[in-house]
Amino acid sequence: MRNGLEESCGNVGANASHGLRRTNADKRKAVMMLLQDEEWSKWSNVKIAEQCCVSDMTVGRLRKELEETHHQQSGRYEQPQQRKVKRNGTIYTQDTTNIGKTPFKQFIDNNKDKVRELAEENTVRNDSGEIVITKDDDWYMLSENLQRSDLTEVEKAEKLHEMMFGDRTITVRVASEKLGLSIGYISDLLKLHGYPTEIKEEIKEGNIGADTIRSINKLDTPEEQTKVVTYAIDNDLNRKQVDQTITIIQELPPSIRKKITDESEYTIEDAKEEYILFSK
Repeated sequence: MRNGLEESCGNVGANASHGLRRTNADKRKAVMMLLQDEEWSKWSNVKIAEQCCVSDMTVGRLRKELEETHHQQSGRYEQPQQRKVKRNGTIYTQDTTNIGKTPFKQFIDNNKDKVRELAEENTVRNDSGEIVITKDDDWYMLSENLQRSDLTEVEKAEKLHEMMFGDRTITVRVASEKLGLSIGYISDLLKLHGYPTEIKEEIKEGNIGADTIRSINKLDTPEEQTKVVTYAIDNDLNRKQVDQTITIIQELPPSIRKKITDESEYTIEDAKEEYILFSK
């Protein structure tokens, strides 16, 4: 049997699935109830998002808001070092201490004195004592920028593309080795750089997370991608719901799917309605 808190949030989510339009205040209330609960707050953003029928970015934004409030009230805030996760039906506690840190960042954190010593030994200065910037320095600074929390994924993608575009001999694998970041992450940033401008602006403004719409690369045209992102923002979709929407589009007959690209007024809602008729 579900407890009262889960029941309450579940009812809010049920309203969304039955077509009852929720206000932003309704969504915020549902998420905040779970984030302020001792047990639920240990769950991932994705899990809480599924429970409340909102996007994981919405949960992340409200979680950060709570953290900042706690910091202002107490003068400090310590990020929880454990998070509950569910895998194959089993619930267990995961240590989140190093989540989000690349091997490069972990090495620096664990060897600060040694890194400082090596940096000074290998610093190149001119006769005036000014540091001379080399190509390797540029990669080092890029690595630091890609780990900054105040930059959006789009801004990171722009910096990476600028660096790689300046040297056509740099492959994704070489960039991965120079930056101490995974090949997958480098590839995702380069794909993100190729998104339509409208989508990148939405990500920059915080209206949707890059991870939420990662699968739009499966769509054929910029028009399809842009309309799916607009639909996701308007309906506060999470990543799973975005993936489901893309699957529907991929299963449409070519004659219907073509309308998304060719007809500016044709929406994703129109496509989903035709999908239902086509499936009968």
